[in-house]
Amino acid sequence: MSVSILRCEGDKQLAEKLGKHRVVKQVVASLDKQGPLGARRQLLATSLKLTKRMAPELSHLMEDCRKRLSIDIEVENYVYNSPQMNAACVKPEDDRLILMFSSALLEKLDEQEMRFVVGHELGHYMFQHHDIPIGYLVKGPAKVSPQLAIDLFAWSRFAEISADRAGAYCCEDRDATGRALFKLASGVSSKWLTIELDDFVAQADELEKWDRDAEERNQQDWFMTHPFSPLRVKALQLFQKHRNDTTPDQLEAEVSDVLGVMAPSYLEKTDQTSLKLRQLLFAAGIATMCATGYISDAEIAAFERLLGDDSYSKHLDPEKIMATVPERLAAVRAEASTAQLVQLMRDLTLVAWADSQLDPAQAEYLRQIGEQLGLESALVETCMYRDLDLD
Repeated sequence: MSVSILRCEGDKQLAEKLGKHRVVKQVVASLDKQGPLGARRQLLATSLKLTKRMAPELSHLMEDCRKRLSIDIEVENYVYNSPQMNAACVKPEDDRLILMFSSALLEKLDEQEMRFVVGHELGHYMFQHHDIPIGYLVKGPAKVSPQLAIDLFAWSRFAEISADRAGAYCCEDRDATGRALFKLASGVSSKWLTIELDDFVAQADELEKWDRDAEERNQQDWFMTHPFSPLRVKALQLFQKHRNDTTPDQLEAEVSDVLGVMAPSYLEKTDQTSLKLRQLLFAAGIATMCATGYISDAEIAAFERLLGDDSYSKHLDPEKIMATVPERLAAVRAEASTAQLVQLMRDLTLVAWADSQLDPAQAEYLRQIGEQLGLESALVETCMYRDLDLD
């Protein structure tokens, strides 16, 4: 298997977009002029370099992961004293890639769990995540717009998903990857706890429901570099379950749906693509309601929950609005990502299901919308029937 397919689509798309941004290019050019930042010198002074003789098992494990991921660069391992379980990959200096591990991490993880962590950190190098210096962009002197900041943090979260996949590929042990993320999240490796991954993943479902039912989304989540640990486990389970039997678009859409808990949706963002998505939701939402020949109060309430109070009016001209759907579909299909199109389909489905049942005429209309958006039929069916909260 080519390791390139491990990279998350959201990571690839946002990295390409950010790499073309004027501010990002300026910061990268400035850092390149400065040269190496001296991280290796600092580690030699303050941490312990783990040679092959000092840490033979870790060195052997590292070599296995390097070969599996086809990484040729020399790797140096360091351990630093900390009660927090953590690891990091530092941008290469002196033709060496540097990996850092906290003392707590080395003490609490078993061999398979460490394979996941090592593969994860090597994944950051393999996917060139150092090319976007997010720390300098959001904390440095460069003026970063709110939209650029949101894109940077969203990219960082997707980059973590890519790195998790690299870790899982090195480990090839589903339970071990889950255990590692559980321990990193809880800080606990104890006889008092039994690690139940299904229960851990269930937190992601609770979080998604909480977010869906909330009147306002938690904007602090938008500015976090890492996905919540239950979301990471759920995203990994989707990848491990479907990487051989699901189309890439469907897999990536489901993963984006999981991470959507931490990001503003097209209903909240102010960019032009999001505006076009809302315009299509308005027109196609009217058409979805009209497909049965009768618009119910429950459908209007669902429509207004998505687009705002008074977004529907009995004075609207449905025929005129529905006539704009083809043009709006074309505009959206040219710009929106698969993940955004999936969310749009899910939102239209919520309107259609407002009466606690999906009318055949509405189902047929939604399938037509999905086909015109270029979504595969299996993905459209998933949008229409998966995990709907109809209360």
